[in-house]
Amino acid sequence: MTPNQKGFLAKLILGNLLVYMFLAFFAFGPPLPQLVDLMGRPLAVALQPTKTSPRPTAPPTPIPVPSPVPTLVIRPALRNVRPPAPPVVSPASLITQAGASPSNPMTPADSWLTLGAGERVWYVIGSGGVHMDVFLEAKPLGGITLEVYAPGQLDQPIGHGTFQAATGRLVWAGGHWQSEGNWLARVTNGNPASAQYKLTSSAKDISGKSCYSYWEDIGNQPVYWTVCQ
Repeated sequence: MTPNQKGFLAKLILGNLLVYMFLAFFAFGPPLPQLVDLMGRPLAVALQPTKTSPRPTAPPTPIPVPSPVPTLVIRPALRNVRPPAPPVVSPASLITQAGASPSNPMTPADSWLTLGAGERVWYVIGSGGVHMDVFLEAKPLGGITLEVYAPGQLDQPIGHGTFQAATGRLVWAGGHWQSEGNWLARVTNGNPASAQYKLTSSAKDISGKSCYSYWEDIGNQPVYWTVCQ
């Protein structure tokens, strides 16, 4: 293509462009500012993202917070603990040792026993209408007493053991032919220390004999005697 032809073609294109612009001016208004604006930033228009409705975002998943583990605290319970009341012991339950009371007497035996300081022990020396001979030996003999009680008469002894110099012991003899029940003897250690003692007795039935009893003062103590024929 010759230079003249190129010049003609350029003029033709330019002339057509002016014609079109003139026609567009009357139809749509002046397009020049919009055209200049589009030509100045074509990439901005092309790269501008299309406005779309925002997608609803899911709410964030809550991170579970571990609940605190309950701690068991053991605290001692403060209570007013009353001490247990002492057991009520009936008088009958206190009699647990043989010889400790008239209701649980011992039987005389030809053997030596120990009696603590201030202690006493009960014996049954006969039953019913009998005549009895009772002998008490002790080491030491001083401070040892022998008391005899008739059946059913525990408020006062009817006789006491008296010292027999020939044998070095305490002796009591007596009884009643019309008696019923047990005759009792009580041995008491009045010494501040333990003592050894031995109590022996013998009984003879006199319920079918004629007997009589009487008191006799021996030394400073009355003695109850029974004589049977």
